[in-house]
Amino acid sequence: MKLFLITMVNSKIGAGHYFRTLRLTQYIKDTDHYQILVICNEKKNFSNLFENKKIKIFDNFKDAVKIVNLIYFLDYKVYFDIPNKFYDNISLFNKKSRCIFSMNMFKEKREIYHEDISIVPEFSTIKKMNLSTNCTEYSGTDFIALPKEFFALSKRRSMRVLVTMGAADPENFTNKVIKSIEYIQRKDLNFDIILPNKNVNVCQIKNKYITLHKFGSIDFAAALKEAQFAIINGGMTRYECIASRTYFIALSLHKRQYEITKKVTDHGFGLNLGFCPNIRIKDISNAIDALSSSLVLPESQTNLSLNSNKKIMNIISEFTK
Repeated sequence: MKLFLITMVNSKIGAGHYFRTLRLTQYIKDTDHYQILVICNEKKNFSNLFENKKIKIFDNFKDAVKIVNLIYFLDYKVYFDIPNKFYDNISLFNKKSRCIFSMNMFKEKREIYHEDISIVPEFSTIKKMNLSTNCTEYSGTDFIALPKEFFALSKRRSMRVLVTMGAADPENFTNKVIKSIEYIQRKDLNFDIILPNKNVNVCQIKNKYITLHKFGSIDFAAALKEAQFAIINGGMTRYECIASRTYFIALSLHKRQYEITKKVTDHGFGLNLGFCPNIRIKDISNAIDALSSSLVLPESQTNLSLNSNKKIMNIISEFTK
């Protein structure tokens, strides 16, 4: 049975959904029977990402579903890793004979579920529950799928702080962090700031301890493992910090992201500073000043696994209607 993996990339949402989907394909046994469909209306900006021959690019969901239905009008499976606001597009592919899977990053509850299987990567014990008569949810740490390089042994910690707000940074947190550094009292830290993958007006840099990096220009896993701590906004980066044994300060985009991060910071892996628009520049600088130069993290990684992608693929492979 053909498997389509559908994801999205653009300057507003970044490329996290795409990279997560790409890693999943490493565990597909029959490589001739899958296709990645990427919804991206900014092909020129992201052309360097789409060299894989198994990838087809579409401007919108309707164009993608037309092609799929034209070629594969019989049974097939579809896996979605897309932002929550585009969820209803799943219904375009939903037919009684087709198996639909979705990655549900924010564990959204809905009146109508378009998928058969909802997969929730969250910092909790493994659970399986029925959301409706036709939809089953799998949730927990087993489904937090991370690249293996984050689990490698760390080098000696430097006095560097890694700052990343992802490829999109819709609330322009990057500028806020840069401004906050001007107010900190500590002089023992150097800041590596990864700029979002878009045209942003970065505030004037006056601090000699700040180094700016283009998005994708440094070895992120290596930099994270060497950092004293990181300043992030959430997403999968919070789990990459845990795997790398790197403490983090989280600036959440919204309340739901804050609540998900709290499940991690309640275990002592980081500081959940707040969510937009409540975070002030002074809040960030105070948090940096308050952190010890010898941070001690909990010993347990709460069973974050190198086999998460394999476990997700097992669910997809074994499920039939």
